[in-house]
Amino acid sequence: MAKRNNKRETLPREIVVERLKNSAEELKKRIPVDRVYLYGSYAKGKPRPHSDIDIAVISSVFGENIVKETAMLMEAFEDVSLMVEPRAYSREEYNKAEKGSFLYDEVIQKGVSIA
Repeated sequence: MAKRNNKRETLPREIVVERLKNSAEELKKRIPVDRVYLYGSYAKGKPRPHSDIDIAVISSVFGENIVKETAMLMEAFEDVSLMVEPRAYSREEYNKAEKGSFLYDEVIQKGVSIA
């Protein structure tokens, strides 16, 4: 029986950002998108082999059904990698984000705006 290679490689940040930008442009054709942020280990430039690609998408149409919104974002960004972990935020949540909140501290302050 052949031995499976479970070793995963990290994608270079430049490739991840380029793919995210392309997917974000396609998403903008379907819904209004205010911002897309890359945050977490890829934004910090320190991804590991099992790191996911954390993104936050801000849109005026979000805030009604987090499950449907997340599923739609997973589909929209599936060409980037199967490891994309999207978070949907409404424009209102974004505008009201305060210091000490995850959205403010990790996404807005430490994240990288890519669209």
